[in-house]
Amino acid sequence: MRFAKITKLRTAAFLTAAILLFWFLFDLTGLSLGSAKIVVSAFTDEPIDVLWFALACAALLVFAFSEKIGRWTLPAFVLTWAGIQYSMYFGGNIKGYNDFFARDGTCRIFPASEAFLIKDAYHIVLDLLILAAATASVAFLAVSLRKERGGKQPAAENISRHN
Repeated sequence: MRFAKITKLRTAAFLTAAILLFWFLFDLTGLSLGSAKIVVSAFTDEPIDVLWFALACAALLVFAFSEKIGRWTLPAFVLTWAGIQYSMYFGGNIKGYNDFFARDGTCRIFPASEAFLIKDAYHIVLDLLILAAATASVAFLAVSLRKERGGKQPAAENISRHN
């Protein structure tokens, strides 16, 4: 039963990260649906995204081919990415963000606000995928570490229970 659970969690972590990378690929290529711009290519304005995509691919490949190392690299990478993305919600330059994406004319689900950050449609989906990938990869890490310990509690907790 435990083996099946950890295999499902590993698969979930891999698939959510792969879907995230597929969505992020549109950041590099651009994506339009009819006349609606979902995201414009980052090659001109944000070339660092090419490096970020390469790092994301590397983290996913390490996860796929090395459980011992990959169980650490994928959650670390996705949590770092989450920290970067979500930091924009707190203390970010709202006017600069709104102006940048208004210039590109990307699709919005909700109108822009000067009071607080409301991202465009592409970045809302990206943030949700990052959250899903972070949750799945951290869950896999936690279960794999517990399995490695044989399902036992940490030594400090065992000592305090016997006193």
